[in-house]
Amino acid sequence: GINAEYGTEVKAEEEKRSSMEVAADIEKLGKELADLKKKLQMEKICKDETIKKLEQVMQKRVPEVKDNSKLKLERLQRTNRQLKQQIENHEEQVKTIKNNNAKEVEKVHKDLDQARIRNNELKNVLTIKETEILDLQRKLSKFTSGDQGESGKPEDVKRTVVEPNLESYLSTPSGKNLKKTNNWKRSLAVCTPTKIFLYDSEQDKTNKAFSVAIDINKVDSVRPMEHGELWRISAKNVPRLFRISFFSDDRTAADLDVSVSGSSGIEFNGHHFMALPIADHQMNCDMCSRKLKGLFKTEAYECQRCQYKVHKNHVEQEERNLTACQSGVRALLLLADDPKTKQTWVERLNSHKYS
Repeated sequence: GINAEYGTEVKAEEEKRSSMEVAADIEKLGKELADLKKKLQMEKICKDETIKKLEQVMQKRVPEVKDNSKLKLERLQRTNRQLKQQIENHEEQVKTIKNNNAKEVEKVHKDLDQARIRNNELKNVLTIKETEILDLQRKLSKFTSGDQGESGKPEDVKRTVVEPNLESYLSTPSGKNLKKTNNWKRSLAVCTPTKIFLYDSEQDKTNKAFSVAIDINKVDSVRPMEHGELWRISAKNVPRLFRISFFSDDRTAADLDVSVSGSSGIEFNGHHFMALPIADHQMNCDMCSRKLKGLFKTEAYECQRCQYKVHKNHVEQEERNLTACQSGVRALLLLADDPKTKQTWVERLNSHKYS
């Protein structure tokens, strides 16, 4: 059993290294694409300069031909024909280069898409292997607990092995108007000591075909929702709602300078907006460039993640051209079957986050 566990861990490590190699290939292909675009831009500049030169020649007035100046006129016409021929040849060369570059760019895009697909597949395989390793660790702990006990293990290992998974059905938004029942998608949620999984059905869980997987160490905040934080939602659902904010890139919660855990505010387009104090209202709005002024009431919000400052009406009217948060934090809204289940999830995830 121990040899099988070791073999599984080695295989997971090889899958992880393969994922890193694919990421390096993606970066290399991106650099090649940038070089091809730069080369195409230089060819366009050369073409424009040649056309301008021809236009300057054509705009020159042909001197009046006297009875004895036919030779000069013929010379000018011959020069004009030569320049036209050069332009036609250059345009043909530019067209050929453009077609070749377009084929190369298309190939690079295809390679990038394939690399991304392969990278996602490797990530999913790695996630499944990590889950299998956790299950093996738990089985191994059961076999060895009677002989050796748990006293010699670190606290994080004890918790990973002993702590059971949290499972329940949760719903996620599938439409804009959250007052409608059919705009919520019901999923089976499983919280392990290292991951949060969402499955579309019990069969998907058996087949390990998850629809969402979130690393616990990438969770930024977990908190219940309050009345007034969301629009177009039924008031009776608010006591059962909670939100998970997590990093979608390689950063973790430890990399965030400003923590918003436990703070109330408005979540919109990836931002976590809080009201600005009156003393700061002499700054400009990052969206419309007008003053954030207001002497007697709060008229401005600031994102606690990226410090994006806007007027209050931009957020409350949910304007579509409001720039998305640049902090790399995404939010997942979840609806539990009852307030007790919601509180269990919030306490469990926060215990992982602050442990």
